[in-house]
Amino acid sequence: MHNLYRKSLRLIAVVAVTLTLASMFIIPCVARIFVGYDAELLALTSRAFRLYALSFLIMGFNIFITPFPVASCKPLRTPPFPTKPASIDIVPCEVTFTK
Repeated sequence: MHNLYRKSLRLIAVVAVTLTLASMFIIPCVARIFVGYDAELLALTSRAFRLYALSFLIMGFNIFITPFPVASCKPLRTPPFPTKPASIDIVPCEVTFTK
């Protein structure tokens, strides 16, 4: 299980960096299709998307980590990896303190 966890995190890191770098280089070509008529708007659009593309670095980790709090509440019924990455299930845990 530990090996699967490490491989998954490594894969997410590689994909996140690849997507971020690819989007940084591709966006001027794509933005030119939609706003190529105005150079200032093209520069603004390219800069805005490059700032947004930085979120690709952490997005995969957020999707991967989401089920772990649920798994800590119900360890026998929940798999340790995300089975439905498109949905986010938030289940409150019951925490009791004893004196």
